[in-house]
Amino acid sequence: MRSLTDTYWQVRKIIREGIEPLESVQLVETYRRYWKPEKVKIILLAESHVFTSDDDRRIPIPRITELPSYPELYARFVYCLGYGERSLTNSHLHPKGDGTPQFWKIFFSCNNTISCSDDFGPILGKTQPQQRLRNKIALLKDLKARGIWLVDASVVALYKAGEKVPQMRSALQTSWESYRPRVI
Repeated sequence: MRSLTDTYWQVRKIIREGIEPLESVQLVETYRRYWKPEKVKIILLAESHVFTSDDDRRIPIPRITELPSYPELYARFVYCLGYGERSLTNSHLHPKGDGTPQFWKIFFSCNNTISCSDDFGPILGKTQPQQRLRNKIALLKDLKARGIWLVDASVVALYKAGEKVPQMRSALQTSWESYRPRVI
């Protein structure tokens, strides 16, 4: 098995142009590790996070007191509480239209019975930002305590500006075979 950095360089040879920076890949993995349960019971498997640029990583995430040692840089990844929460970053650099509410719905469905779309209200835009953030933190803490963890098959983003990266399938396979079995 390869390290994250070794896997990145191996995948970079496949994708070549347009791969996200290694520092972004490392930041996303830091977020993933933060929420990894002590004992993983259920893995939610996704393809990849969204391309996080050097400029994205310049957006600060304020210290969240109830989350000691939580990363303080923005990443386009659901485990980054600033992704989709402009009110948290309060930064002019914050991208418009970011976030993945579909993943929050998946997370929320792991803990709650859903009978209609209104049931997702606590973690979506109609809830006031501060309360929504508290709800998301409570949800992530509960998922971690229950052993539920989100893993991406790829260590690098496979989508940039809504477009697939070149050689996506090969990059995905190489990433999975080189790194993921080791960390799960």
